[in-house]
Amino acid sequence: MRDCEGRDRAVSVRRERAFWPPARPGFQWSRVTAKPGTTIGYLRADRFDDGSDVLADQAMADLADTSGLIIDIRNNSGGNMSAMRLASYFGQGESPAVVLLARPYLQALGRPVTKADLDKAPPVRRAYTGKAVQSAMVANRGGAAFYSEDLGAKRYAKPVVVLIGPDTGSAAEGFGWYMRMRTDARLIGRPSAGALLDGQTFPLAGGWSLVVPVSGVWTPDGRNLGDQAVQPHERVEWTRADLCHGRDPDMARALETLFGSLSPSA
Repeated sequence: MRDCEGRDRAVSVRRERAFWPPARPGFQWSRVTAKPGTTIGYLRADRFDDGSDVLADQAMADLADTSGLIIDIRNNSGGNMSAMRLASYFGQGESPAVVLLARPYLQALGRPVTKADLDKAPPVRRAYTGKAVQSAMVANRGGAAFYSEDLGAKRYAKPVVVLIGPDTGSAAEGFGWYMRMRTDARLIGRPSAGALLDGQTFPLAGGWSLVVPVSGVWTPDGRNLGDQAVQPHERVEWTRADLCHGRDPDMARALETLFGSLSPSA
């Protein structure tokens, strides 16, 4: 393998982590004036944890008047259904976003899930904490449809690009699927981790914890999203030169896409 100066080196590559420990804070956002009258918003979300719905509202209020928006979830390791609050800013009104079916429900069903089963799932709205999701699943005997919201005039109607990659996992993939299937956003980067399952954390001795999948995830139209990576609309590969020179080709492509979609008067 060659280093940044082009010299041959014997290199041992070892991946130390995929999604853990989660980054904090979960949300960061900013705005850049690209030219007079054209401001691009940038929202980086590294976790969808309890409280992310409040951060999503704050971010979107600050970025509401931008000409286009980049949402960066490349390092987002997941979280909970709070991702649906952010997603609601880009969808078309209230609708079922994902259906969770727990192991006991699936075992009792005793056959492959059909769309009719998903249509029967009780609707759950604004379950934006881990406790709220768990309570909804218990109350509905292990099966529930979680809805996006109708935010009316708050809906963001300008061009949106979502950056994804192999460290985009779990609830972040749910957000990515929603943005790809239910909005006009363009997804740029590389396929996500393929780790979309609802998990429960069990504490262990010595400060360790064990996360176990407890529910599968389906789209309302019947697609099983378990272990399915989100595919970008535009795949971007990084080169050694990009890494050596601190370039971000995902961001470069995102800006090209946004500027190409903006009208001259934007």
